[in-house]
Amino acid sequence: MEPRPGVAVSYWLGELALNGAEDFRSDLEAAYAEVSVESARGGLGGGLYTLFVEIGAAVTLPHVVQLILDGLAFDLIKLGTEKLILRPLLTAQRKLRGRNRPDRDAGEFAYLRIRFSDSNVVVDADSRVNQRISESLGKVLLLIAQNYEHLSLADGRTPVEIYTPVIEDTGPERRSRFRAVLEVDEDMPVSDVVFFEYWGLNYSNGERRVYDVQRRLLLDEPFLYRREYWQQRGLHLDANEPAQQ
Repeated sequence: MEPRPGVAVSYWLGELALNGAEDFRSDLEAAYAEVSVESARGGLGGGLYTLFVEIGAAVTLPHVVQLILDGLAFDLIKLGTEKLILRPLLTAQRKLRGRNRPDRDAGEFAYLRIRFSDSNVVVDADSRVNQRISESLGKVLLLIAQNYEHLSLADGRTPVEIYTPVIEDTGPERRSRFRAVLEVDEDMPVSDVVFFEYWGLNYSNGERRVYDVQRRLLLDEPFLYRREYWQQRGLHLDANEPAQQ
């Protein structure tokens, strides 16, 4: 029997508790072998009550890619014959969202990292991104499956991390042509389908590339994470931002 996947969730609290948090934890514990749900008091500003999630499974991304290309829906992918990888998380998250005010983002994903046995997929909305991870994840994984053969370097290496979104910075003081979307002071346009436009790719030797999804083109361009962008600007990382590789 293969091991069941595990999931870790963290979120920042304001003055009130997150409605339905205990039921959310119970739903996850019923489906995953290892579950961690932690909260901490956050400061003023955005990002309160939104979820930072990491989920892991002992299956490779190429295996998942093939299952999707064979027609299996992303939320029906199984780890062996035991448990579904993503469906219980998405079901629990939808239930949590329903327990909180619909005009706020409480219970919405801010950051999702899927740890496959050979690589990571990161979908990051902890910024000026207007696209919801919960509504976009299926298409993100489908696009990864449809484009995976184009993500290899000339020597055959595939990325150890696929990070979305990155945008093109055309500003006069840009530090890199491509970077992550900022959480504050974002002066570049961010479309409503930004998850489907450019991806940042990391490879095993530290090389980085940017992938143009619409053109199916691997660009010989690096990119910056938010942490790196702010460091180059001489500013401190926002304490609410999860560590990034």
